[in-house]
Amino acid sequence: MSLQRGCLLVERNPGQWFCAVASQEYDYDFSGHYTVYGPKATAEAAFEEMHDHEANPGLSSEIPYDKLDALTADLIDRGMKKPR
Repeated sequence: MSLQRGCLLVERNPGQWFCAVASQEYDYDFSGHYTVYGPKATAEAAFEEMHDHEANPGLSSEIPYDKLDALTADLIDRGMKKPR
């Protein structure tokens, strides 16, 4: 069974994928606590790393580097600074 949480696969730099997953159910805006996994060479590898540590978050969205906006890049950058 999956939980309904925000889950983003983000290519922060070319060939550098991260997976951000919210800690709270129904937090699709990442307004609460969240964890970032990566970097990995592919979106699939970043998702698998997250899945090794977290319950299935449900659906995920994939954002390649050429579609990355400043808010999402900041979300990844802030998440990478958090202790796991």
